[in-house]
Amino acid sequence: MAEHYCEEHQTEWFKRGKMRNYAHPITDKEGNQLYSGEGKPLWCSEPEAEPSPQPLQSVSSPIKAETPQVRVRDDATRVSIERQKALDISKDWAIALLESGKKDLSGTSIIQLAKAFENYLNTGNVPDSPLVKEVQKLDKKEP
Repeated sequence: MAEHYCEEHQTEWFKRGKMRNYAHPITDKEGNQLYSGEGKPLWCSEPEAEPSPQPLQSVSSPIKAETPQVRVRDDATRVSIERQKALDISKDWAIALLESGKKDLSGTSIIQLAKAFENYLNTGNVPDSPLVKEVQKLDKKEP
């Protein structure tokens, strides 16, 4: 039997590329990938093994406090999430503009909307942009 085997689903876990843990996709009896209600593929992850206790070692020099690297990652993650949120909202704005009859909306315009919304998230200032003004007009029309 393989070292990384899922008893529940009778299949091997695998780990590739940037995967953090061993896992396998969950499939039905015919082998078709199963999806969540949100349309995301379902995966079964191998439980993490309990770390074995390390024996205590004597320390001859004082322990230095390490600079936490997690903060940098948290900031990068926050920025990434805000950019994704800005792009998602700008996509919604672009759809609203197209539905309102605007015909000259390009990919560049959508990116400009995303940057404008990202700027709004970062500063709280509403950008002075013709596209943003058109979106604001649409917002005022809605009940």
